Amino acid sequence: MSSMAPSRSRQETVLFPRLMQLNRAGVPDPEVLAEQLVVLHTGPADYTLLTVGYPDSVRKAVEALLTTHGIA
Repeated sequence: MSSMAPSRSRQETVLFPRLMQLNRAGVPDPEVLAEQLVVLHTGPADYTLLTVGYPDSVRKAVEALLTTHGIA
């Protein structure tokens, strides 16, 4: 496993609170959405290290995910 890859416990620490929020919101498949949101956050977070801020495409991607999962 790459040293850059997050540990399983770190992934669970990041995903668990989001899963709880999504479960309370009644999302049909909260595990999938939580993982997708974490992945969408991680890439742009790295991108911001090289630039000034998040690209607009991130907001649009999150909106599309939420719409797909019946939230927005």
